[in-house]
Amino acid sequence: KIAVVDSDNTQIKTRNCLDHGKIRSNIRDNLAQIRAWVTICAPVVDEEIVICSAGASLEEHIDEIRELQERGAKIVSVKHAIETLNRHKIKPWAVVLLDPREHVEGFVTNPDKDPYYFVASMCNPNVVRTLNKNLCKVIGYHALVGAGEVADLIPNDLPIGGGSATATRSIALFSDMFGYKKF
Repeated sequence: KIAVVDSDNTQIKTRNCLDHGKIRSNIRDNLAQIRAWVTICAPVVDEEIVICSAGASLEEHIDEIRELQERGAKIVSVKHAIETLNRHKIKPWAVVLLDPREHVEGFVTNPDKDPYYFVASMCNPNVVRTLNKNLCKVIGYHALVGAGEVADLIPNDLPIGGGSATATRSIALFSDMFGYKKF
């Protein structure tokens, strides 16, 4: 039997960047336009996944990231890290978006159609519209952020915990739902 997060008894101690009503409005809009959602899958065995955030150290590790990709690791871009990866000709397997603010749409104005885009249901709905309009592979997930968002979800939806930063949330997403263990 798989244990699922008990969202009624989970304490969330994050500081949301938008009003809870706006986050919930984004979720309701995105429930209607995201067609595929993450779910618990059979565990991935012996595969590496590399979460690339856009911090200053990303440039310092480009050669290492390229080597990891060449030996089969899946490269995941967090938010605008995709710009640095693209500049260095590293194509990510996936892009993870979490932030509900409008500026995130700027990360996907001319999106590459090859990666999977894992988009939190609380993201600005224009992000999803842009990705859908460009025929990108959009997979939704629900980030547990303590905005009362569970009330808007479908009963069997599985919210993802894991911290407020997109990179740490990505680890929870790929570990909990897909079973990756080598980060």
